Amino acid sequence: DIRMERVGYTRKDIAACRDEVVRGIVPVVARLKEMQAARIGVDRLRFYDDPLSFKEGNPTPKGTPEEILANGQKMYHGLSAETADFIDFMMAGGLFDVLAKPSKAPGGYCTYIPAYKSPFIFSNFNGTAGDVDVLTHEAGHAFAAYQASKQSLASELRNPGLESCEIHSMSMEFLTVEYHNLFFAEDTKKYEISHAEDTLFFLPYGCQVDEFQERVYD
Repeated sequence: DIRMERVGYTRKDIAACRDEVVRGIVPVVARLKEMQAARIGVDRLRFYDDPLSFKEGNPTPKGTPEEILANGQKMYHGLSAETADFIDFMMAGGLFDVLAKPSKAPGGYCTYIPAYKSPFIFSNFNGTAGDVDVLTHEAGHAFAAYQASKQSLASELRNPGLESCEIHSMSMEFLTVEYHNLFFAEDTKKYEISHAEDTLFFLPYGCQVDEFQERVYD
């Protein structure tokens, strides 16, 4: 457990959590998938239908990448004094590398540069709702790292374990919900639906991955 950076739970607890997801979440997800099928006008979802949330297309952020970043700064100024200080630090330091360009590595993540006591966010904007996730989810990680960097803590205490770090990122996705209109304009309601659905959809999927990995390692 220590090597895996787990705190306070066992494999038995994980299995119990998976069982609860099967009982409590899977029926809800099944119903939401039925609603998604009705929205996009198919009798049942096929594999290739799954990413499509709305018949007329998924919600997309409005504006240029520069405008999206500027709205992110506006959002965090509105959220709190602490997040305003954080976003100004990130923007002034050039700590977002989010524009797609030739030969750039794919993916998106937040990391930490200890020598500079700075979070750093890497991504590739592609005109989808994932661009906004960079400014909520990844920035949630970055805000946690920024706050921790100001404390006199050993690195083992400054960095959350893998079980805990998603609390910061997922929470920020929902703490910023009142500002989603800055990015999605007329698509805001559609984004709110798809964002809430995706959060629920991940739970059974994550449990499947967890159990598969557990069986492989066994």
